[in-house]
Amino acid sequence: MISVLFNKYKRVLYILLLPYLFLIFIFTFPIKSYDVTLPGNMKRVERDIVIEGDLSMNNFYTVYVMSPKIITPFQVFLSSIDNRISIDKKVKPLVKYTFEMGQIHEELSYQYAIINAYTLANQVNENISIDYEKQGYQILYSISRNGKSGDVITKLDGKLISLMDQSEVNLYFDSHERITVTYMRNGSIHESTYIKENGKFGISIYPYYRINKAFPAYKSYYHQDLIGGPSGGLIQTLKIYTSLLNLDFDNLKIGGTGTIDIDGNIGGIGGIRQKIYTAQGRIDLFFVPEKNYEEALIAYQTIDKPTFLLVKVSTIHEAITRLSEYIKA
Repeated sequence: MISVLFNKYKRVLYILLLPYLFLIFIFTFPIKSYDVTLPGNMKRVERDIVIEGDLSMNNFYTVYVMSPKIITPFQVFLSSIDNRISIDKKVKPLVKYTFEMGQIHEELSYQYAIINAYTLANQVNENISIDYEKQGYQILYSISRNGKSGDVITKLDGKLISLMDQSEVNLYFDSHERITVTYMRNGSIHESTYIKENGKFGISIYPYYRINKAFPAYKSYYHQDLIGGPSGGLIQTLKIYTSLLNLDFDNLKIGGTGTIDIDGNIGGIGGIRQKIYTAQGRIDLFFVPEKNYEEALIAYQTIDKPTFLLVKVSTIHEAITRLSEYIKA
């Protein structure tokens, strides 16, 4: 009986089934050749670093975006009609950016933020101080089987790397085909030889510092969450600086994005359009790196009645100056 009914109505059943198959396809079929970036959320910086004696109650926020690991045809369609969503052809990186790398990047970012903030605050109040030393260069990633993420390089061919600035280190790598690297891992010293392949050593390193003492003292909690990366460096530095000087901005909500290096330069980041859209309705002042400003401005101008001012900066000193000018105004 069932088979008779099926044979009689199978054409109708097939036709009815097609829309369901289509919906399953557009909502679940993975597209592996593209990356999608969506507006994300904000994170309060004061939860990450607590300065002893800080009485200010300022609202500083870093902004992050969402990047689903799997995208579907439906998400591709949404990106074509929603300018808040970006979809780009996937570029195969030299190495896969891992959670561990994100945590290392964040640790380095906070090192630079703390050193910059204390140094600049000392120029206003000489009682504020920091003692730190350069230990070497930390490996973010390495395609060599020997060095790995988190190792701290101390010597290149027997020469102390802590005595070299970033440009000198880059020149050393560029001008050699083979380098013996001495590095620390879990308190032990190791050596390994790197040989250039296709014109590259396949290693990414950043200056690594040890902070011996700081006054006022601080406690860090940023390692307790799952958010990593260096894009919060600018706002992290501003928050620490204003906390050290007990500057109070009432209920002003200050946000932004941008990396920071040890010299106080603000670097560009990815996903700037989505970060601008994330900030709408939640921020009063948004700092953006000079490198990202044009793209940020285009997104900003598409917003009907923006709730925040967009501020372009290239150094942390400039960011502090602009923040002071805004408060006075």
